[in-house]
Amino acid sequence: MAGMITLRVARLKKKWTQTQLARESGVSQNHISRLERPKESGGCSEPGYTIVRSLEKALGLKPGELKV
Repeated sequence: MAGMITLRVARLKKKWTQTQLARESGVSQNHISRLERPKESGGCSEPGYTIVRSLEKALGLKPGELKV
């Protein structure tokens, strides 16, 4: 899908730390860290819809824009 942005890039564009994103989204900093890591390095795979939407809302993104 065109226009998708990774979690790390979206977070850094807002100049937020993982802790700031956790506070704004309600998703734990540990979970955000795992989502940003490559799956082969122990990253989280297939986050649920609720988690993705919480992150998109906090980052000001439309549904489906966040690539995790």
